[in-house]
Amino acid sequence: MEITSLEQLDAIRYDLDGNGLADSYSDAQAYAAAFPEIAAAEACKGCAGYELAGPLDFQHPGSYASGEVNPAWLSGSGWMPIAPHYVYGSPHDTSSGFKAVFDGNGHTISNLYVRRTLADDSRIGGDDRKAVGLFGVVHETGILRRIGMVDVDVGVTNYEDAGGLVGVNGGQIHYSYVDGSITGVYGAGGLTGENYGTILASYTRGSVSGEAMVGGLSGYNKGEIVASYTKAQVSGGSEVGGLVGYNHGKVLASYAANRPRAYEEEAGGLIGARLGVAFASYWDTQVSGHESSVSSDSHLGISGLTTSELQQPTQAAGIYELWRADLDNADGDYNLDTGREDVWDFGDSAQYPALKVDFNGDGISTWWEFGDQGRDLPSPLPLLSAEPTPTHVPIPTLPIPTYLIEYDSDGDGLIEINNLEQLDAIRYDLDGNGIVDDDSTIAAAVYGSAFPTLSTGGLCSGDCKGYELARSLDFRKGSCYASGVVNESWVSGSGWLPIGSRGVAFNATFNGNEHSISGLYINRRTLLDSPNAIGLFGVAGESSFIHNARLIEAQVTGLNTIGGLAGVNEGQIVNSHVQGSITSVQHAAGGLVAVNIGELAAVSSQASVLGGWHIVGGLVSSNAGVIRASYATGNVSGNGWVGGLIGTNQGQVRESYATGYVYSGWENSGGLIGVNSGAVVSGYATGKVCGGRDSGGLVGVNTADGVISDSYATGSVNGSYNVGGLLGTNGPGIFGHSVQPGKVTTSYSVGAVSGVESVGGFIGANGGIVLDSAWDSETSMQLTASGEGVIEGAHTATTADLQSLDTGGIFANWIGHRWDFGDDNQYPALKADMDGNGTATWQEFGSQSRVVPASSPPAHCD
Repeated sequence: MEITSLEQLDAIRYDLDGNGLADSYSDAQAYAAAFPEIAAAEACKGCAGYELAGPLDFQHPGSYASGEVNPAWLSGSGWMPIAPHYVYGSPHDTSSGFKAVFDGNGHTISNLYVRRTLADDSRIGGDDRKAVGLFGVVHETGILRRIGMVDVDVGVTNYEDAGGLVGVNGGQIHYSYVDGSITGVYGAGGLTGENYGTILASYTRGSVSGEAMVGGLSGYNKGEIVASYTKAQVSGGSEVGGLVGYNHGKVLASYAANRPRAYEEEAGGLIGARLGVAFASYWDTQVSGHESSVSSDSHLGISGLTTSELQQPTQAAGIYELWRADLDNADGDYNLDTGREDVWDFGDSAQYPALKVDFNGDGISTWWEFGDQGRDLPSPLPLLSAEPTPTHVPIPTLPIPTYLIEYDSDGDGLIEINNLEQLDAIRYDLDGNGIVDDDSTIAAAVYGSAFPTLSTGGLCSGDCKGYELARSLDFRKGSCYASGVVNESWVSGSGWLPIGSRGVAFNATFNGNEHSISGLYINRRTLLDSPNAIGLFGVAGESSFIHNARLIEAQVTGLNTIGGLAGVNEGQIVNSHVQGSITSVQHAAGGLVAVNIGELAAVSSQASVLGGWHIVGGLVSSNAGVIRASYATGNVSGNGWVGGLIGTNQGQVRESYATGYVYSGWENSGGLIGVNSGAVVSGYATGKVCGGRDSGGLVGVNTADGVISDSYATGSVNGSYNVGGLLGTNGPGIFGHSVQPGKVTTSYSVGAVSGVESVGGFIGANGGIVLDSAWDSETSMQLTASGEGVIEGAHTATTADLQSLDTGGIFANWIGHRWDFGDDNQYPALKADMDGNGTATWQEFGSQSRVVPASSPPAHCD
């Protein structure tokens, strides 16, 4: 049955066996609305599934039968996965999954958007689980083939099993690919969260992040992965692998060319943990930065190779000798020489192997029919009457051209910036390949003036991937300009125009090389001169990688969405710092970034941050991504949703802290986070908090679905209503929905607390869950855990109790590897590996004062 609209794609959830008849009588009307002719004929005789008749785009009205974009699929919770339920087990029971054929016919589905949240209790509790992707669950009889997923945006909190195409696969996935961003928790993969079936000739690009079991192709594998690869960037806590996070199955004739990162244990170049069976499979040791394939068990049959070793073969020989063999025993005769599969194109000696397929039906398989695999297309395209023969391109022996020596002297593929005119010019080359994006006369003239070259192919003949600072720059010094004269328009008036914006984001690498950019000045307060995101970079896209950047004495002011380094981050920012002042006239101001939906690691802000209205954070105003090993020390103020580190958090925060003074004129102020509906693990705050309603030493409001563990606060808190040493309010769940109460475990507070109504030593108003936590009744000057609501899991403790070394008392269930209990005159402190040497200590995790804080609360908020 042919699918011609997104309404019909949505309706196949009512016919999971693909016979053209709604599975349930209650769903018959909804199915008939999408497929009236099939419904009128009372099923489709002989049908066994669905196929795309053309490409579909969630953002394009032409993809809808109604002719209008459905906003519910582009915001809020977004798309509801087809067949999301399964029963937990080993393997999972996928009987409620999709049981038919879904054939993409080589067409693409673009801009899938999913945001789902499930409280931690639901994951740990009952056996009924949910999975997320275009499809949630595919049954063992289900077949997905020839599907292209482009610009996928899947973000889930406390959900297990998230993938760009499928959450849990029990069937077959053939000749399919995903390009986009996947953010999960347990079981996150670019193609599928967990695989119990077969994945053949498929690949992924983009980025994948999660808590555990995180892989570029599949988070967990207990099935077979054959002739597949990934170039997706991968990050997570534990069991992180380039291709597969946790493997109990088979991996054959596959590879990973990406950089997996793990912040709790070693990541694996190919597989994160428990290698089942792997054969003739490889990972790039240079790109990955990992000499080890796997963090545990043996690694027989797979190898780490350099980039040139992986790219050098131009045919199925050498390391690829077996890649054309019948590795999956498709014909059942266990003979490698029969039933050969020819799915690989080995390109030239400067290219990774790519997958090829016949999507256009001409009988010839080519790699350029199979999505964007990161290769330059042949120009012109060869005639399709015969299969093209890859041309071997030898490694050049000629001297490096002069222009490459000048602009990339170290040969790392990054164009070197020596002056501010060159820094400005990268706005005309947002993909960083050294070629102007816009062929307009103005763009070419400005870029050519900053980077003059005799080459007709651009600075690096298109081979570069971004930019790097060759020295420190100061907007206020003439010596930092190629002209030798300070550009007054960059230090006065509206100041600097951010690089990249929504729709035309910066999508390359920027390496600050630990050099500083001083005196950044932006003053864009009106609708006429304010872009939609403000910082040194306006929008850093999902393919961006900014690292080793330093902003000193920055003065950044704008209308909305203001950050020092970037207004919006969709990619990765690592080891970067901002110092100065950040101000928003209306809302959304963060010291480093305003809105983060990507990953921030080892970043910091020493900026003072002022928000005119609400959503203000010392580091980030709003987080829906991942923040780890980061901190903020500046003072933060606004009218609502104000946090020393983050204004509002829907994502993941780990090993991070804030020390600045926090002020909120209206509501929702916290030493670390103003409003939390995500996950916070190993965080602390030491700054004084002054606010109105819902003020807490760590978090102002922990909403339903918010989870806080292994965290503490020491700062004094002064507010009006719902005021607590750790939280202002811990929210209840929503009855009859999957939204669970806010949850706090193994945490404590010691700061002095004062307020008008609903004041508690630990929480001002509690409607959620508290387990194995405590507050100091002496230093807080509060004898009750909460001012409103009952708390059963928070222990009243004296200073001596909290400084006791008796880990069998209130600390009995605390996770030892995160805590250092000191001596009998010290409060517990958190340990973290901030310097990346593999050893976590409390001394390197900021300035943790372990002594008794001042006992008197602030008399007023200044």
